Amino acid sequence: KVSDRQGRMVGNASPERKGENMTILVDDAGWGSIIGGTLIAAYRPETEEIQVREIPVSYFQGDLVHTHAYLGASAIAAESAVAGLYSVGDPVRICSGYIHHKTHREHPNWKIVKIEGPFQAIIEKALKDYLHGLGFAYQGSTEEYGKLFFEAIRWLKGGNPNRRGMEPERVKLAKSGWRTF
Repeated sequence: KVSDRQGRMVGNASPERKGENMTILVDDAGWGSIIGGTLIAAYRPETEEIQVREIPVSYFQGDLVHTHAYLGASAIAAESAVAGLYSVGDPVRICSGYIHHKTHREHPNWKIVKIEGPFQAIIEKALKDYLHGLGFAYQGSTEEYGKLFFEAIRWLKGGNPNRRGMEPERVKLAKSGWRTF
């Protein structure tokens, strides 16, 4: 086992690799969606391996959202996802997004970068699959935040965006602690 500077277990040494370090990328998906939690994923481009973790929607509801507990949950999720891929010496590159604020502080050796390329498409698909599993079958790009927001509101209102109230069972799946909600 390999531990980080705080002594937490973060992965396994992989003796069969014999010094060949591979990069691990960390990104999030779902931060901009008012439906569901947020996904944190670690991805190894060289082998196309991915580990995905979820920050439950409850971290974005009620009083819990105001404590920013989701930042701690994000750090735990990132560490767990990285641990699923990590071998000694592997460089970790992490998205600059706010959801990773605590992770950036706890892991100053993880380089902050702009995540681009195939990982973006992979994590977007993971988010769409996750949202579909919640019953929200969104077909557009999750990067089109305006369209995603409008479709999410329509879904929360049972398909009628002019409806006054929202479906109570669906609201339980929403980031209802956000000001935009």
